[in-house]
Amino acid sequence: MSWILELARSRWPARGFALLGRVWPGVPVGFAKRFFSEVDPACRSKIIEHLLLSARKPGGGFPPFVFLSLTTRCQLDCPGCSVRKDAPVDMSFESADRIVAEGRAAGTRMFILLGGEPFLWPGLRDLVAGHPDVYFQIATNGLLLDAAWAETLRRAGNAALTFSVDGPEDDTDRKRGRGVFRRVAAGMAFAKTKGLPFAVDVLVGRDNFAAAQSLGFVREMIDRGALFLYYLPYKPVGSSPDPNQVLTPEERRRLYRRVVELRSLLPIVAVDHEFDMGPLGGCIATQGLAIYVSAAGLLQPCSNLFYGDVRLDAKMPLVDAFRKSVLVRRMAELDDPRAGCPLTDRPGTLRALLEEIFPRTCRTFPDFDFLCAYAQAAGAPTEDIYLGEKYDFYARFAAMTLRSGRRRGASRAAPSLR
Repeated sequence: MSWILELARSRWPARGFALLGRVWPGVPVGFAKRFFSEVDPACRSKIIEHLLLSARKPGGGFPPFVFLSLTTRCQLDCPGCSVRKDAPVDMSFESADRIVAEGRAAGTRMFILLGGEPFLWPGLRDLVAGHPDVYFQIATNGLLLDAAWAETLRRAGNAALTFSVDGPEDDTDRKRGRGVFRRVAAGMAFAKTKGLPFAVDVLVGRDNFAAAQSLGFVREMIDRGALFLYYLPYKPVGSSPDPNQVLTPEERRRLYRRVVELRSLLPIVAVDHEFDMGPLGGCIATQGLAIYVSAAGLLQPCSNLFYGDVRLDAKMPLVDAFRKSVLVRRMAELDDPRAGCPLTDRPGTLRALLEEIFPRTCRTFPDFDFLCAYAQAAGAPTEDIYLGEKYDFYARFAAMTLRSGRRRGASRAAPSLR
């Protein structure tokens, strides 16, 4: 494996991809050249080591991805944010450190750090530095990333960033406040200068649907250094849900087709967080590919679903909580290869499951009446949306990699570590 890591630190792979692209159409030559020329060599090596070479090692029945909310605090109050704006909650450093260590021991190599804003959490530097044998993706609004932080992460080598915007400058500032886009762009510039790999995620509602997909915006993100572009269709969750922002079924299909088009034409990996799970057979929660731990320590199937039946603490380790959670196990019942998200595609079945598991405490959150009416009007999901795997290199590669993760980790049926 050492020779592969040494090769990853060099620029030769970029030249090799250019040659390969001439004989194998469809290989993402532009993205590969950017990855091997723009990303710091040590960061490239860590990505290949933890996310590619280690992805096929046996892990013993645990999800390959763990989403970890470090805090609910944030400087912004963005419309559409999925975080419940109750009393601020910070996870203790000891809890976060223990969860990462326990997940690593169970075979997980990828931890997605969420907020609120993770850079407000005082233990972030020590958490990343203390676990060099795993990889972190830090989802941030970008306002606190400066040259010193970028250098710290470059030296660590085991963390990528995801900057959150709402599309071009006008759309972002309209939702987040005047001048926010330029401050986020400054953070991107620090990351690009240091060779940090980073993505941009966009929450897509009806009011920024066109702008978020425009060629001008995507090319600007490429110029600013983004290697990945994540599109998250709006979900009516959080403290102030707005059903008017939920994309119509036709808009969701158009978004997915546009995503496939963008990554086929431009040197960036565009991802649709709903329909790019199609080649895998559904969402990552119903597939058992990921779990989410809230800042309060509640084990949930997903960050958008504020229900959990097990709380982690010193006496309830992560693996034991995973085994014990009825909700996490039974999410497999919602698995449907034609559906992107149970909240919008199978809300009636999801509500029935929650009412069964939480008969005394089941809330009317989210607005299942609205979601059920939406799903009924949309009709039954069909297979026609999932064309990506048949002709799209990225979809085929993701399917191959994550199916490998499923074989080494959780099965589609009840999760078990026995």
